[in-house]
Amino acid sequence: MKLTKKGFDPRYEIWKATCPTCHSEYEAERRELKVEDYQRDGSFAHARCQVCGEDFVFYPPERRN
Repeated sequence: MKLTKKGFDPRYEIWKATCPTCHSEYEAERRELKVEDYQRDGSFAHARCQVCGEDFVFYPPERRN
C-alpha cells in the first residue's frame, strides 16, 4: 500500500470560541469537547466560560482540502 496524500485526524482539529458575555477566547481539540451533530445545524459543542460562568458554543473550523 502507498500513501498518496496524507489526511488529518478530525479528533485533533482545533475548535475556537468566544464568550459572548465577557469576550474571553477559547481553543480546544475536538476530542476534548462533547460534540453534538445535527443534520440541519451541523456540529457544535457547548462549554461554560471560566471567567464569567456563562454558556457559549464552540464551532468546528472550516474544512481544508
